[in-house]
Amino acid sequence: MSVARIVLLVVWLLALATVLLPIVHPLANVGRWLFWVLLFAHLIECVLYWPRLRAAPGSRLGHVVNTLLFGIVHVKSLPRP
Repeated sequence: MSVARIVLLVVWLLALATVLLPIVHPLANVGRWLFWVLLFAHLIECVLYWPRLRAAPGSRLGHVVNTLLFGIVHVKSLPRP
């Protein structure tokens, strides 16, 4: 797993923790916003890169989940159609 994927996974986990856990801290609001911005941005990436995700070998669901988690980092690792 690349450093970029590990960093993104840690950011996702921290942002998810601020959404799921009752954390009362000023930075918790930043984490909540970060979660929703990441989710929205990666959903847009899934839509924009759907033809490439569909054409890539392997599971479509796996590619969508990886794109939701890692975004363009995953899409760049796919072979071009």
